[in-house]
Amino acid sequence: MKLVLAGGGYAHLLLLRDWHKTQLPAAKLTLVSPFTHLPYSGMLPGCIAGQYTPDDIMIDVQQLCEHAGAKLILDEVCGVDPIQNRVLLSSQKNLNYDLLSLNTGPAAEISIPGVAEHAIAVKPISRFLPLWETTCAKLRATDQVLQLVMVGGGAGSVETVLAMAQAVIRDAAMRYKPRITLLCAATRLLPDYPARVAKHALQRCQQLGITVQCGKRVSCVTDSVLEMQASSKEQIAFDILFWCAQAAAPAWLLESGLPCDAAGFLKVT
Repeated sequence: MKLVLAGGGYAHLLLLRDWHKTQLPAAKLTLVSPFTHLPYSGMLPGCIAGQYTPDDIMIDVQQLCEHAGAKLILDEVCGVDPIQNRVLLSSQKNLNYDLLSLNTGPAAEISIPGVAEHAIAVKPISRFLPLWETTCAKLRATDQVLQLVMVGGGAGSVETVLAMAQAVIRDAAMRYKPRITLLCAATRLLPDYPARVAKHALQRCQQLGITVQCGKRVSCVTDSVLEMQASSKEQIAFDILFWCAQAAAPAWLLESGLPCDAAGFLKVT
């Protein structure tokens, strides 16, 4: 029996860790992931803030596969054919399966015009750390105060922008500290959390010099300006833009013919 794990999500990594406890000697286990090492998202803000090194937060996917006796295919899932039991890969190869588990994670929400071209997506976090390091190099090299904007008011964006502010404050090589702004489409930060939590988050942002603007929904992005969804056509300028808004489902998932909800995410029990 061929059991294919599509994506290096945490459920799959935990399964690999505990695979030796199963009683399925006839099952052949394969993991498809584009990376041999994946960062743990819960430690990403701490890494940005300088509390951990990048090595500290990395999960060794290859070692987990070796421990489980599983095959690791370094590739990216780009489709599923549930009729012929095939996983479609970016390398244009196909992978047959008897049982398939999907744990590829969400995609960045980049449907707003200009986001894909001009914003740095925080998700997926597996690709974010090198982009943050490039940003830090740019901030160290500049001879002017840059405008750094984060879009998103959920836990991921709040934690990340707080960590960025701490990193900037502590970095002596950044002679010109950027002005940091957090834009939230909701009427307050962390709309899915209790009001007291949101209040503390706002206070912490203010302590670190982060300007928070709520009720700001972006309609379009150019190379230096965010346009808001409002009759006044309000604009907010930026030099560096980070995007951590609501996650989206991978486009290939809806195209696979598997049962999906209205947002394109796979339906589960």
